Formats: sequence, structure tokens, C-alpha cells
Amino acid sequence: MAKTYKNPWLYALFFLYCLWMIWLLFFGTRQPDPGDYWAQIAANYSVKPLYTIRNYIRVLLHSTNASLIRHCAINLIGNILLFVPAGYFFPRLWRFFRPFWRFFLSVFFLLLLIEILQLFSLRGRLDVDDILLNLTGSLLGYLLYKFSK
Repeated sequence: MAKTYKNPWLYALFFLYCLWMIWLLFFGTRQPDPGDYWAQIAANYSVKPLYTIRNYIRVLLHSTNASLIRHCAINLIGNILLFVPAGYFFPRLWRFFRPFWRFFLSVFFLLLLIEILQLFSLRGRLDVDDILLNLTGSLLGYLLYKFSK
């Protein structure tokens, strides 16, 4: 049976990571526009898988606009890298998340909740591609945990 990791510094680091992510996901993003709440909701979601990712890759491959290329690269890479620590911390700190299926389902539903909260708080948009990219990052973190045991 695997030992539970009880390092208080790791818990403190996870707590700081969570605070940073909450700020980044809900307070470091755009401010709501004044106007019709439901019209903003209707304009701020994308549930078509790979639509945003394909558009970003298209820009990276074909655009000459440096600012747009930078924006797309940061979104693609950032959405993956931001959740690598979560993928590492969850199974490292809590035994419950060590079986892959529990980890995967828990992270998937957490990401779905974050996207829904961003949409309805008007602090971001719900994009299925964000879930795919964030889940990829979490899976990389989980692999990092597995290989570091």
C-alpha cells in the first residue's frame, strides 16, 4: 500500500497554486460588459470540439501577425501548462485520486465546473477546447506523478 505524502510544504505549495489559479481564472480575466446578461452568455460559449484549437493552429501556421500568433501560442500552451501541477498534486497529496479512473473523472468534472462558472460569472467563456487542453495538462501532471514514485 502506498504511503500518504504528508509534507506540509507540498500542501502549502498546492494551496498557493490554488489561490493563483482562482485569481487567474476568475479575477485576472476580462471584466463583464455592461448590458444584457443572457446575451453575453449566449455569445461566450463554444461546444464544438477542436474548433478553437484548429483556429489557433491555423493562425500559428499561416498568420504573419506577431501579436495574434503570440496570443494563440499562449492560449494553447498556457491552457496545458496551467493544469500540469493539478495533475501532479491531486494523486500525490490524496490517495483517493491515485487510481487513474478516479483522477480522470474528478479532474474532468472539476474542469467542466470551472468552465461553467466562468461562463455564468462572465469572467471567461465556456469552451470545450479549454477542457481538452486543461485535461491534457492534468494528464501530463498525473504521468509526472506516476514516474516520480
